Amino acid sequence: MKVYFFTLLFVLTSICSCEEPQDNLESGSNKPTLVAVDTNTTIELNDLRDDQEKAQDVLNTIQVRGANLYSTFAFSQHDCKGDIETFTISSKEFEAALLDLMYRYYPTIDMQEKAYLALTASKARYEYEVTSCNADLKKSEYVDSLNPTRTGMWIIQTFTDQTDLIILW
Repeated sequence: MKVYFFTLLFVLTSICSCEEPQDNLESGSNKPTLVAVDTNTTIELNDLRDDQEKAQDVLNTIQVRGANLYSTFAFSQHDCKGDIETFTISSKEFEAALLDLMYRYYPTIDMQEKAYLALTASKARYEYEVTSCNADLKKSEYVDSLNPTRTGMWIIQTFTDQTDLIILW
């Protein structure tokens, strides 16, 4: 009888330890948030992660449909030759660059889908630090241009926490 009682007690304890605490369920939303310092804007961190996950899914969609965009493990060594330039672009500039890339090299994707893919992929961050290399431009041509050069190779390290993004122009 004692063995039966201890077995029953063990099973009940195991089941109870797997349940979520009731306090968390009753208190409403316990999502982590980020409050911007200069505004009263509140951003849920889960939303930021969701945008990165959606962006990665969309980039995977683009990647399998062509050879000019691919992702690698974060902080991988990349074959960067020639003049190496680093610049920062906004999410809107990144969206425009993705549209340009797909317009040039992905003719099988229709325009509406290209617009959706570029918009969704660009929402992973607010801005992107890009390393450009293997470009066929002289440094003076790059400095004088209003838009970053779209030749050679772009490397966006840690596009997400786990991947680098490579674009071959």
